[in-house]
Amino acid sequence: MASIEYEDIYSYFLGYVTDLNIMNLDEDDAYTLMSEYLHKALSKTYLRRLFSAATLDDDEEMFTFVMSDKVDDDSDEAFVLDILSKAMVVEWLQPQVKSKINTQMLLTGKEQNYYSQANHLSELRGLLEDITLDVRNMIKDRTSFYNSYLDS
Repeated sequence: MASIEYEDIYSYFLGYVTDLNIMNLDEDDAYTLMSEYLHKALSKTYLRRLFSAATLDDDEEMFTFVMSDKVDDDSDEAFVLDILSKAMVVEWLQPQVKSKINTQMLLTGKEQNYYSQANHLSELRGLLEDITLDVRNMIKDRTSFYNSYLDS
């Protein structure tokens, strides 16, 4: 079984996002928040199926896994770090897109505030769609090489 420290996964995740709210939290609170994103991400069936065994150990802060279709240790670890961190970005973005603040129209009398808010929401939705598609394509690309009909 291979294992990856949470801190390595969090580092990859923070490489994809710039969130001042997370960066302003004390370390324990930030790790708790990122742990929630990690747990939510790994609970998705399309991610879970990549592993024949997968365990998140919050006490040791280790993710232990066995790939369903193993390539090699280094490749598998790099893939897992990338796919989990991107799936965490999806979990981080979803509440922002669905936030009442982003979907509610501001009644300030200034038209530019509405357009600015609408533009921001549009960008968030586009980013969420892009990263979700990227995660699914990474999974599709990896698993397409291991279909039984391709074996000779």
